[in-house]
Amino acid sequence: MTTGKYVDPEDKTEYFFDQDGRLLEEEFSKDGKTYIGKEGKELVNFNKYRQMLREELEKDKTKDFGKKQAVDVAIRKAPKRPSPERKFFQNPLP
Repeated sequence: MTTGKYVDPEDKTEYFFDQDGRLLEEEFSKDGKTYIGKEGKELVNFNKYRQMLREELEKDKTKDFGKKQAVDVAIRKAPKRPSPERKFFQNPLP
């Protein structure tokens, strides 16, 4: 029974299996870093994308997004209201 990762000697494709020997499909590997797609194959581009996002989030951890800054608030004018003579949604048919 195969568990973990199996590399096919012919085409060098990696297949992933769980502890019971079941082929993993559409789920994460045991370590949680690799996503396995259909037929037990690793989704390489998706995993690269996830790694890139993980690195970006690590960079942003040091930034402080919660600081409040004083902002000048301009006096807001009241929006114009339509005149009572103007009819909206007037039905042109009798």
